Amino acid sequence: MASAPSTGSSPPSAVPIVDVAAFRHSPHPDSDPAAIAAARAMGEAFERCGFVVITGHGLPVELGDELYAKSAAFHDLPLDTKIKCQNFIPHGDENVSQLIGNMSKPNDISDRLSIANEHIGTAAEKHYGGSPGNTMAPSRHPNAVRILGGNPREAARQAERATQLHADELVPGIQDAGQKYFDGVHRVWQLLTRMCEVELKLPLHYFDSFYPDKWSAGSLRCYPTLASEADLEPEQLRFGAHTDSGEWLPSSSSTLHSRWTDVFSMAAPGGLTLLRTDMEGLQCNLDGEWHDVPVVRGALVVNVARLLARWTNDRWTSAIHRVKNDHVTTHRKLTLGMFTSPIPDVIIEALPTYAVQDTACVLFALEWAQP
Repeated sequence: MASAPSTGSSPPSAVPIVDVAAFRHSPHPDSDPAAIAAARAMGEAFERCGFVVITGHGLPVELGDELYAKSAAFHDLPLDTKIKCQNFIPHGDENVSQLIGNMSKPNDISDRLSIANEHIGTAAEKHYGGSPGNTMAPSRHPNAVRILGGNPREAARQAERATQLHADELVPGIQDAGQKYFDGVHRVWQLLTRMCEVELKLPLHYFDSFYPDKWSAGSLRCYPTLASEADLEPEQLRFGAHTDSGEWLPSSSSTLHSRWTDVFSMAAPGGLTLLRTDMEGLQCNLDGEWHDVPVVRGALVVNVARLLARWTNDRWTSAIHRVKNDHVTTHRKLTLGMFTSPIPDVIIEALPTYAVQDTACVLFALEWAQP
């Protein structure tokens, strides 16, 4: 089904569009005024609304187009076929509003197929998101609070349904297209990480010891159409209002442990999220108002997850966002997403540039781990 037409008459978005080419082409981005200006523009967006749309990132648009075509072919298949596939979650099995403690909202209207990185093979590599040797974490903090990753309930549902059918058996070439695309997105993420370091006044490659050197999975999400808006439950959205990684970082370690184990037993990304979308619908909340995120062909939408916001002592914003129901009966929406999280078992403490004496530091030591 075709994408919705672009609404060129929409008012200017609160989410800026930033060209990162100057940073990407600079041999010395930490001292190049043009590169620093690009990093500053991105940082200002993260401070204000937690979202930015980036262009000039160097990812060929054709890679995304190819994966979009494969994703559309997969999501066109009958549900009773898709549900036998590894790493497929049908709509009705997710409710992201629960990440911010809203347990009363209806489930989301979206399907998701995950594409695994075929270059990660061993159990150790899966645990560390790439090279098992890339575990140069800071020394253990005596008061660190253990944060568990993983979504055991979702994994159990997948295990019950899946017959180990690979997506490539249903749509030949989807794995290769996904591998090429997300390899490219991972390179963009590395570029953005360097920009974060410059903007946060950190040494280049500061974050290297905290994050995997490979991506682990990419998301091919589909927001299907409904026959009628009458099929919507009250307050149901294509994707409910949430923050990436949720509100699981309160102000005291005892509260954190209780809320995490008793309420939020699901994992989510902790760093930057990189998304390509084919049509409007994504919105972020700024000062209580919903703002459309612009759709620019070939651009990537980037937003700050909750852990990264806290890492910056909340200088950056992890904005609540959602996918609204416009065109829900006429146009299917597809997205390609990559989510980033620290290596298991690293200790997350306030960034050195924000743990200064005259600044209240709200971030305590956290140990990010897998169950």
